[in-house]
Amino acid sequence: WAEQNPNSFWIASETYERANGRTYSEFLFSLPHELTDEENKEIVDMFCNKTFGKDFVYSYGIHSKPSSEEGVQNIHVHIMFCERRLDGIDRPAEQFFKRYSSKHPETGGALTDNKYWKNKQTLLNMRENWEQIINNYFEKNNIKKRVSCQSLKTQREEALKNNEFEKAEMLNRPAQNIEGYILKKDEKDLTDKEKEKIEEYNDIKEYRSLKELVYSLEVQRAEYEFAELEKENVVKEK
Repeated sequence: WAEQNPNSFWIASETYERANGRTYSEFLFSLPHELTDEENKEIVDMFCNKTFGKDFVYSYGIHSKPSSEEGVQNIHVHIMFCERRLDGIDRPAEQFFKRYSSKHPETGGALTDNKYWKNKQTLLNMRENWEQIINNYFEKNNIKKRVSCQSLKTQREEALKNNEFEKAEMLNRPAQNIEGYILKKDEKDLTDKEKEKIEEYNDIKEYRSLKELVYSLEVQRAEYEFAELEKENVVKEK
């Protein structure tokens, strides 16, 4: 009943979902500005196919607006989804959002799969999947940049263990975190505390960009020195 007009599913959810139920849940992800619009859409499709497949209903919208960095767009995706699992039983809209019946599933609504959505491993799997998809696109486009689902602390410890001291220094910074709802609000609607959070968020973002730039230059310098050394070795051999 929602195949022809997907928006009708969310209207039905608002209409029929139980009072203590959740009409929808949402993910908000940043997308790489280095990639094309089509590539970012492919990234979202791959993530959604892996995360929801044909087991859950979802919709998404990709948005782009100027960021605080000149010439760089803030590209992000809003993914809204229903936590009720599709089980092959054809239920009309008014039944789909009723309480699930374990004894007679065909008489009740679809199951809200808390066992799946509240499992920590589910979240870890999604984060790893997101990391792998984006890094594959970076590699395919020869972009010398990678994302990680690990914490900065874990990444830094691993870099130090591998004697990657320049990388460890780049990772020695505060995490860039902020509540998604704040970024979605109009500036005129922000509280003073929310304005402070955005200012701190942008400061950390700028600091991160500077750290990454320094690290990139260090890597380029090392690659140049290695190439020059290789040339000298070739000359000596001749």
